[in-house]
Amino acid sequence: MLGLIVAAHRGAAHLQLPAFGHVAVAAHRHTAIRHACIFFGMIVSCMVKYRENVMLIMVFISIPLLFMTGVSLPQSNIPSYWQGVSWLFPSTFGVRAYVRLNSMGASPGDVLTEYRILWVQAGAYLLLACLVYRFQYFLARRANKKEVANANKD
Repeated sequence: MLGLIVAAHRGAAHLQLPAFGHVAVAAHRHTAIRHACIFFGMIVSCMVKYRENVMLIMVFISIPLLFMTGVSLPQSNIPSYWQGVSWLFPSTFGVRAYVRLNSMGASPGDVLTEYRILWVQAGAYLLLACLVYRFQYFLARRANKKEVANANKD
């Protein structure tokens, strides 16, 4: 992953695109959004019955999420309740930080709020994923005990 980050910085310099920040800062940013997305995905995967449905859900909500990040539509034109919904998804703050760093010339200090929110989301989604997985484990264990009890009766 670090190799991809370095290549992206070198490629941006080659194409004369603005690429602000140090490679270590970019790696930290990618780590924050990676963790938040992984734990969020674990939670979503627990909400559906079949694994394949997770991909369908993400395909159908990806375009509305793209619009809610404020990249293709100004944030001032997005109703406040939709902005509140978009704050539940790690992509919102990850995309905002990325655009501000690479297109608007912001420094890493300017996107510190987005970094912090991504780390808070990662921690919250980690705790929620642990709770959801523990609950599923409890349900599976209880169902297994019932099956064993029924098998012993026969």
